[in-house]
Amino acid sequence: MGVPVILELRPAELEAIRAHAERAHPEECCGLLAGRLPADFGSPAARLSATESVPLENKAASYRTNRFTFDPLAQAKAERALEARGLAVLGVYHSHPDAPAWPSPYDLENAWPSYAYLIVSSGRGAGDARVWTLAADRRSFLEGTVQLKEDLCPS
Repeated sequence: MGVPVILELRPAELEAIRAHAERAHPEECCGLLAGRLPADFGSPAARLSATESVPLENKAASYRTNRFTFDPLAQAKAERALEARGLAVLGVYHSHPDAPAWPSPYDLENAWPSYAYLIVSSGRGAGDARVWTLAADRRSFLEGTVQLKEDLCPS
C-alpha cells in the first residue's frame, strides 16, 4: 500500500480555506487545490504541493449542509486558467459543518482516483483539517498527512 499521500500547504492557504468554510457555515464550502503536477501523481505515496486554492460555489441543489457539487463550467474555467499558468488540479477541498473532517459516504461515492481530498471542519470543531485519497479498491479512503510549509513555490 505504501506511504499515504502528503499534502503540503502554506499556513496562509490553509487559513484561507478555513475562512471560506466559516463564511459558508452552516453549508459546505468547496474548491480546488492546485499546484505543479508531480511525476508520481496518483501513487499512494505522492507528495503534493498545493500552492493555491481556488474557491468554487457549492451548487448542490439541496442538502448543502452535507453535500457539495461544483458547477462543471466554473470548474472547467478554473482548470483552464490554472493550465495557462502551468498548474494543475491536485485535489479538492470542502468543509464539514459541525462535523469531523472524515469522509462521508457521499464523499466516497463521488471521489476521483489520484486526487487529494482536504476536509476541514467548520462551526463546532472548527480547525480540524485532514487529507484523504481514494483507496485502490475505491471502497474507502486512506488518510494522508497535511504538512504546513512557508516556502512552497509554484515552480
